[in-house]
Amino acid sequence: MSTNVSGEVALLDDEIRIRRDVADEPGPSLVSTVRYHVGPDRLAHLEAVAPWPRIRVRTLDHDLTIRPGRGVDERVMGAQVERIFDWAARRSDATREPGWLTLPVVPWERAETWPTEQKRLGDGAFRTAPGALDPLVAERTGPTPLERFWIWLSTGEPSRDADVALTGRFVYRRRAGRIERVPRDTLRSLHRSEDDDRVFCFGRSTKLLLLARPDPCPLVAGLEADLEERDGR
Repeated sequence: MSTNVSGEVALLDDEIRIRRDVADEPGPSLVSTVRYHVGPDRLAHLEAVAPWPRIRVRTLDHDLTIRPGRGVDERVMGAQVERIFDWAARRSDATREPGWLTLPVVPWERAETWPTEQKRLGDGAFRTAPGALDPLVAERTGPTPLERFWIWLSTGEPSRDADVALTGRFVYRRRAGRIERVPRDTLRSLHRSEDDDRVFCFGRSTKLLLLARPDPCPLVAGLEADLEERDGR
């Protein structure tokens, strides 16, 4: 069974370098980090484990699933995982499960208006553009000051998300006045924390973190229903 750890992976000098942040694990420890060097002859299995950019590395001695540690750039680690898979295909007989590597990259795209503002454009505009109407399904206000603090603890970065909105076709967010959206049908997975916070993943690497709230959230319910419908097909 694989052990979930935080840390970092990289490909260097024809081997996988793994840094395991033992200090983030429960229980006492005499060291803060443990490092592993895995050559092609010691590698048994690789798996790109959701959510991006996690990777499972099974060797003849260890079985670790590594998530980015504090301060590790997810984009850098994701690129390293891609390099590791390419290297393993050429240099090792290890089995490989590409996982999230098979998914398309679906970035946030710029949007001109917020969904509630679209409703105020007038019925005439929609009548002249058949099929353009994308009604608002649910809306969620941005993080409270306490939630911003928890996001900072979880990600190491300040939260800039102001609001999130769900329509029939898109998920919108507004960050520092910039409106962006991602197609709703590109939602691929949901990951929950021990505190019931949710990370929704779109395509390969686009994430939306929504902290748990005491009251039911129609937006969260809508996205979870999308996944249930997709998995039930």
